[in-house]
Amino acid sequence: MRLHRTALLLALATASVTTVAPVVSAQTEQAVALTRFNKGRDLFIAGNYARAVVEFRAATELVESPNTRLYIARCEKELGHLSLAFIEYQRAATEAADRAQSDPRYASTRDAAKQESATIEPKLGHVTVRGSGLPKDVVITVAGSPMSAAAIGVSAPVDAGLVAITAKAKGYKSFQKSVEVAAGADLDVDVSLESDPDSPVDSANPDTKLTDDGESRPDVRHEGGGIRIAGYLVGGIGAIGVVLFGTFAVLAQNKFSQIQNACGTRCDSAWNSAIDEGKRDQLIANASLGAGAALLVAGAIMIAAGGPKTVDAHGQAVSLVVPILGPSPDGRGVGVGMFHAF
Repeated sequence: MRLHRTALLLALATASVTTVAPVVSAQTEQAVALTRFNKGRDLFIAGNYARAVVEFRAATELVESPNTRLYIARCEKELGHLSLAFIEYQRAATEAADRAQSDPRYASTRDAAKQESATIEPKLGHVTVRGSGLPKDVVITVAGSPMSAAAIGVSAPVDAGLVAITAKAKGYKSFQKSVEVAAGADLDVDVSLESDPDSPVDSANPDTKLTDDGESRPDVRHEGGGIRIAGYLVGGIGAIGVVLFGTFAVLAQNKFSQIQNACGTRCDSAWNSAIDEGKRDQLIANASLGAGAALLVAGAIMIAAGGPKTVDAHGQAVSLVVPILGPSPDGRGVGVGMFHAF
């Protein structure tokens, strides 16, 4: 009975730890988020908006809150980042509206975000980036901020003034265009990328191209390789032959030892069947060894010299491994075989 009670207590303790741990972690994050929010609000009241926005953003990374989002928008507005402030106001209003359905206290946050965003919206311009046939890895920035592919064709708020739009992708020339955007204006900018087959070339090595980070790499490509793949198959069959050699060699050796122990060098006709079996095993072993070794050598040559080979931009081979067969270091060579015969 005591054993069952102990097991039950252990089970309950384990379940309690499993249940409480996430709750404690969440409570800790909420406590830290509240601390950073209060610190940010004190900095905001003191007029230190640059430091305050850092605290508010750190708090919202821990716990999402429309109230914190509202203060982020206010900080960005005071710092003169009107487009960022407008986006944060919109997010704060949307999140607060969702929560207000179950908690009326968020209604004031929703209304404040809408009212304050309305005061800066007329001061903003808008840019709509358009482009068709753009590569999947294209990176577009508007006023220094990255734009996702989903935002192409959608009007984006920007601070009034000169706005730079850039786009780049591997294998294409970089696109860059600056437009003057007036407050209240909405401009369309068409982005198109021109193929750039020739990347920057290293002058010290004409057959070397530069990577995006400026490092050199040879302008080479790989060709062939089918023979190498076949070499693995041939070598595998050869390995099977060597395994068969070992198996039948052992059988033949055992048969030889059995007959030699029974009748020495001369055996009567009663042992003819055993002798025939030994000869058969020896024949199979020798044939397997010869075929297996030949296939192994052929496979090794095919793997080493069968590609893929590396060629430069002019089609010239720049690397090719060729095996060299020769005598062993002691000059005696290598021999494998059976030392007994029937």
